[in-house]
Amino acid sequence: MDPMQQSSTQQSLSVPTAPSRDSPNSDISSDSSIQNVDVSSLQQTDVGSAQQVIHLQIQITEAKEANNKSTEVNTKYTLQIQITEANKKPPLEASKYMAYNQKNLVMAPYGSYWRNVRKMCTLELLSNHKINSFKSMRKEEVDILIEYVKEAACSGIAVDLSAKVGALNADMTCRMVFGKKYMEKEFDERGFKDVMEEVMELLATINLADYIPQIASLDLQGLRKRMKVVSKVFDEFLEKIIDEHVHSKDDSITKDFVDLMLSFMGSEETEYRINREHIKAIISDMFGAAMDTSASSIEWVLSEQMNKLQNELENVLCKDRKVEESDLDNLEYLDILDIVAKET
Repeated sequence: MDPMQQSSTQQSLSVPTAPSRDSPNSDISSDSSIQNVDVSSLQQTDVGSAQQVIHLQIQITEAKEANNKSTEVNTKYTLQIQITEANKKPPLEASKYMAYNQKNLVMAPYGSYWRNVRKMCTLELLSNHKINSFKSMRKEEVDILIEYVKEAACSGIAVDLSAKVGALNADMTCRMVFGKKYMEKEFDERGFKDVMEEVMELLATINLADYIPQIASLDLQGLRKRMKVVSKVFDEFLEKIIDEHVHSKDDSITKDFVDLMLSFMGSEETEYRINREHIKAIISDMFGAAMDTSASSIEWVLSEQMNKLQNELENVLCKDRKVEESDLDNLEYLDILDIVAKET
C-alpha cells in the first residue's frame, strides 16, 4: 500500500483521545463543549415536544367540537322523529267538536299550520306593543272593581272575590279579544263561568272512544252529545261576534284580536292563511285560557300570598296612591308572582 494512502486511512479511522492532564484548560473546554451540545439538543427536543402537544390539543378540541355537533344533530333528529311519530296518533274526539277539527293552537298537530298560528299569536296578537295598547282598558276595569269593593265595605256587604275576579277576567278578555264587554246572558243562559267549567270538565274526562274507536259511535259516556251542545253555544256566539266586526266601520277604536285576524283573512300580503273557522278556534283558545288559568292564579294570590304583598306595598309604595303596572319593576315579590301567573 502506498504510504500516503495508509496515513490517510489511519487519520480517517483515528478516534479522539482523552485530553491530557498536563493541559490546565483541557478539562474545561471539553466539559463546556459537552454542555453546549446537551443544551442545544434539549432545547430542540422541548420545542418539538411542545409543538406535538399543541397539535394534539388542537386535534382533541376539534374532535370534541365535531362530537358535540354530531350529538346535537342526532338529538334534533331524534326529537323530530319522536314529534312526527307522536303526531301520527289519531286526534282526540274533543278536538273534532270543540276545536274545529284541530284548527286551534292547543290541539293542532305539529306542522306548518301550527308554526304559523303560533307565530301569529306571538308577533301579532300577544306582542308587547299590542298588550300595552290595552293598558288604559285594564286600568279602567280594575278601578271599577276597586270602587265596587270600597262601596261594599262601607255598606258592610260581603264580597265574593272569586266571582268578582272571574268577572274581571271575563270583561278584560272580552274587550281585548272581542272589542267590547258582553253580558253573560248574551253568551248563554248559564253564563261564561258555568260553560267554561263544563268545557274544562269535558277536556279532562277520559273518553273511551279515543282508545277504542270501534265503540265511538255508541257514545257510552254521553260525552259526544255534551260536546256538540257546548260547541254549538260557542259557535253561535263567535259567529255573532265576527259578523259584528265585519259590518263595523269604526276605525278610531283600538283594533282587537278579531279585527287583526279578519285583516289577515283573504289577504295575499300576509303569510297567515286563515278563514272564519280558524279565527273561531283561536278565539276559543284565548278566551278559555284567560277565563280559567288567570282567574285561578289571582285567587291563589289573594288567598295565600296577600300578607306578603301588603307588607311589600306598604314598604315600597305610598299608601295614598294605587298600584300601577309600572310599579312592577320595584316590587320584587309581586314580580315573582307575575312570573308564576304567566307560567301557569
